[in-house]
Amino acid sequence: MKILGALFFVALFLNEKLPAQILPEGYILQYQQNFVQPKMPEEFRFSNPGLFNIKLEKGSGFLRMSPTPKTDSFIVQQNDMFLIGHKIFGDFILEANVMNESGENEPCLQFYFGIKDSLNYYCLKISPHTLHRDTILVAVLKGRQNKISTSGKHPIAWLPGKWYKIRIERDIVTTTLKVYFDNMKSPSIEMTDRTFIMGYVGFGPGLTTSGIRNIKIWSQTSIPEPARFFSR
Repeated sequence: MKILGALFFVALFLNEKLPAQILPEGYILQYQQNFVQPKMPEEFRFSNPGLFNIKLEKGSGFLRMSPTPKTDSFIVQQNDMFLIGHKIFGDFILEANVMNESGENEPCLQFYFGIKDSLNYYCLKISPHTLHRDTILVAVLKGRQNKISTSGKHPIAWLPGKWYKIRIERDIVTTTLKVYFDNMKSPSIEMTDRTFIMGYVGFGPGLTTSGIRNIKIWSQTSIPEPARFFSR
């Protein structure tokens, strides 16, 4: 009985630690990237390769994302992205660690999903504070922007140089997107739109330098399809 009791408490402990315990039924790990090598992952494709480089620190690494020099135009910034260019996702849950290097109260991270090509995709521009007016979702359709309303329940406390966990949940049945920042129990950002259903996913810099590491994507399935736009 003592052994069974010990195993029970171990199982409870593991359930707290394993992401799979809070995944929808049938979801499996479809993609993972830890940036432990100085070489760029072969599956990545870049709209502007010069803005991205891998930094290694104490045996681990991250992708450093720099803003386009000498511009504060969202139209330009919006197109600065890297995408995971060998898998198409519909429903998914993405987790990663992100860091705002400068600490300025400017949009410092952009998340892309439903990417069809270089002219058709969703772009979520995330500010250090979710209630900041610059935290917006844009559907880019044939190169034209269409702003989509978002709701924020509580602001993000994004301190400079500190790593935070981000979790992004996409449901193509309800056409919702939820973004959890550090607090994995309550979403910081929510929105609903059905302009795009499936596509590639990726990230990019905002107006400040940021970093990303430990990328994981879970889903029931993904479509293996190499992207035929942007550079490697």
